[in-house]
Amino acid sequence: MVGDDPARPDPVLGAGRALRLQGVGKRAGRVRPRAIGGGAPVALSRRARLGRADRSALAIHRDRTQYVGRGVAVLSAVFESGGPAGPRQSWPRGPDPRPRRRAGYASGGVPCLDIVRSHPSELLARRGAGRGGGCRIHRCDPARRAAVAGGAHPANHDPHARSRRVTTPTIVYLYGQTLPNKAANSGAVIGLCSALAAAGERVCVISPTGGTSAEIAATYQPHSGVTFQHLDVPDSARRYPAFAAAAGRAEFARAIVITRMPQVAILTALLGRRTVLELHQHSNTFKHWALWRRLLHLVRPNRLRIAALSQGVVDELDPLLRAKGGEPTIIASAARNFGADGKVEPLYDIGFIGSFMPGKGVGFVETIAQLAPHYSVVLYGDPSRDPPTAARLSALPNVTLAGYVNPSEVAAALASFRVGLAPYDRAGFGGDGSPFVRADDLSSLKIVEYLSARRIVVASRIPSVTRMVADRHSAMLCDPDDPADWLRAIDTVLTDRALGASIAGQGRALYEQQFSFDIRARRFRALIDQLR
Repeated sequence: MVGDDPARPDPVLGAGRALRLQGVGKRAGRVRPRAIGGGAPVALSRRARLGRADRSALAIHRDRTQYVGRGVAVLSAVFESGGPAGPRQSWPRGPDPRPRRRAGYASGGVPCLDIVRSHPSELLARRGAGRGGGCRIHRCDPARRAAVAGGAHPANHDPHARSRRVTTPTIVYLYGQTLPNKAANSGAVIGLCSALAAAGERVCVISPTGGTSAEIAATYQPHSGVTFQHLDVPDSARRYPAFAAAAGRAEFARAIVITRMPQVAILTALLGRRTVLELHQHSNTFKHWALWRRLLHLVRPNRLRIAALSQGVVDELDPLLRAKGGEPTIIASAARNFGADGKVEPLYDIGFIGSFMPGKGVGFVETIAQLAPHYSVVLYGDPSRDPPTAARLSALPNVTLAGYVNPSEVAAALASFRVGLAPYDRAGFGGDGSPFVRADDLSSLKIVEYLSARRIVVASRIPSVTRMVADRHSAMLCDPDDPADWLRAIDTVLTDRALGASIAGQGRALYEQQFSFDIRARRFRALIDQLR
């Protein structure tokens, strides 16, 4: 049986927000919530079901909150992985029988993160020395707090502390894939970080162990103010706590965390890190979202902000995310400045850059190429994602498959054609191991790149696209199910050179006004300033 004294403020939830849980039986994984805050029930479930390897136990004491188990290992205070034969326990009502240890020790040799009752501004993260490492957060006096936050220890002053403070990151970006990679989002992430660095921020990108910094630099040409750190993360649900623990390092104590992983955003916000979540799709597409949503109840105010990719994402936003993160800010996709040289004559009439993923329109490009053999067509992308379609395309005499294009070579690829196609399916895209993204949630990076390079955009007439570009002004919009409509639009802009040039010029102006990385970074900084 676990309870909380309502007369004493909860160390995590704050004054007047006592958390009461009842029903912890012989198996500590059985938890029955009673009430949180003003009496609103919280469904933490009688037993967390994440599979055999991820069954979890929960124990809450009046002075500390502890989450014991394997797999996802956070509620709001302690990571503690017991291993195959590790303990599964709950504390009885009353004082914790274990002595409190000072920073640098992990209880029982187990990696843990322990929050001791203190005002949030007095919490300092210190690395632990237990099995696998850990962290404790302790009360300290103002002088010690200021010294440790600056990277120095009052008992052993470091004369180089001031220079280290100058280089301490102000923003930490937690990216969930290895770098470099073939995903378009990797270039978008590095582009944003570079723009933030150009605006005066010091940015550190933390990603799973992959290529060297030299390989990353050669692929993306990041700003000199962007640094990279590798993180060894397991290929399981435990990867999310690993990212959160990385953001909890003392060197990042004052940094703002940005991530596209909502699970990590919830954990970092729970641990007191000020976090911006880049939300690109509906929350129902995230694995085990029901469990993560329960943890979201414990996020304190002013710890989380949301940057939504499109109006469609905002319209379907989970009400609890809105309550915890405030009114989301719409920050659309951005692209590098590909300002193409107008004197360079394109080699192809029609071009497509992007994924061969279902729903992205590669099959529709095949139809256009078959119906218009007098137009030359080039496709840039990895054909291994859809080998049958790639084989049929390569058999067409007017089609060139140019393969995957490295981010450093995108500008040359964009300059090689006149008309850029964006034939998105009306429903959306996804599959082949990737989550399905609704068309309404889209903010097309492909279209933004076409605009940046002064290409004539011919795209699907769907709501998310019509919010980006205007028909016959900055693009030609067509029925996504009618190839004849697309052929008419292509014929019009290729035969009427004045109209084509006007659309390309208006599209470039739109890019400069709304879709450059400088604009995107400025909007992110405005959101970040709300947390500072």
